[in-house]
Amino acid sequence: MLRMRVLRSIRSTARLLRRHRAELRERAHASCHASRCALTPSGMWHEACAWGAALGPMPTQEAQPMRDRKADNLVRKQLRLEQCAWANRRVMTGPALRLWSALSARRLSVQFRREVPLLGLYIVDFCAPGVRPVVEVDGECHADRRATDVRRDAALRSAGYRTLRLEAQLVMQSLSRAVALVRAAL
Repeated sequence: MLRMRVLRSIRSTARLLRRHRAELRERAHASCHASRCALTPSGMWHEACAWGAALGPMPTQEAQPMRDRKADNLVRKQLRLEQCAWANRRVMTGPALRLWSALSARRLSVQFRREVPLLGLYIVDFCAPGVRPVVEVDGECHADRRATDVRRDAALRSAGYRTLRLEAQLVMQSLSRAVALVRAAL
């Protein structure tokens, strides 16, 4: 069931991207069409307009800079990150779910969010945007990813976030101690 929801979400994102590209194509063609473009006998736009959206604005006498696709890629990456965060919120691990029960509903007088996309690159387990602490629950999979976690923590620190890493065993065995650590980090 969850897999079907994720697939539907991915399809809808692809549909939005196609619609966005079509709008860009129409905008690129609109200026040409208003002044000098005509349909071919087969009902198609002439070749320059058909390729205009892919190549950017119509060439003029002076050299045009190449189209920057970075913005499109950033939008696509952000949408994918948000989809992954949405899927993670639906299927949380046991320790993360247990810690969420203690952090949700402003129980620490701070509003926490779960599975939050940050910096366009990472999804953190819990984050309080107002105070900017990030709480990560490290399970078994993090044992092999120490170097990656260190780089990620450094990137978050440079953006102004404080990272607190809690072991999954600590959360499962002593939730009150884990919550005390989170409270101390605030």
